[in-house]
Amino acid sequence: MPDAIASECESPTQEDLLNAGANLVSLTPEQVALVADFAVKYPGASTADLFALSYAKAEQHTLLTGDKKLRTAAKKENIATHGVLWMLDEMVSGGLLQKVDAIAALEAMRGSGAWLPEDECEKRLKEWNK
Repeated sequence: MPDAIASECESPTQEDLLNAGANLVSLTPEQVALVADFAVKYPGASTADLFALSYAKAEQHTLLTGDKKLRTAAKKENIATHGVLWMLDEMVSGGLLQKVDAIAALEAMRGSGAWLPEDECEKRLKEWNK
């Protein structure tokens, strides 16, 4: 995760992210220049989103986001994207997260007002409740 993004995080905090195993990286001058180019190309995106987009493109990483504008920009830049439901699926299938904890996490996200596709959430809740 670019350090410029992590430093702005309030919940979880940057310290929380580091304690959870996140790796922080500083963008190179070339990557920062790409942020500036993207700001012109994608004027609706936030600065944090542009940092993430630049880093993902430069390092050929997959971008984890639920933001529609960022997903659209990533698609135009040929950057693979996934959302939080994919991440939960991967964590459950990889044994990193128990189904009961995935259910709790999904319900917490929904309860906090996060927009997630209702049909996809229900599909997972049914599967994870088996």
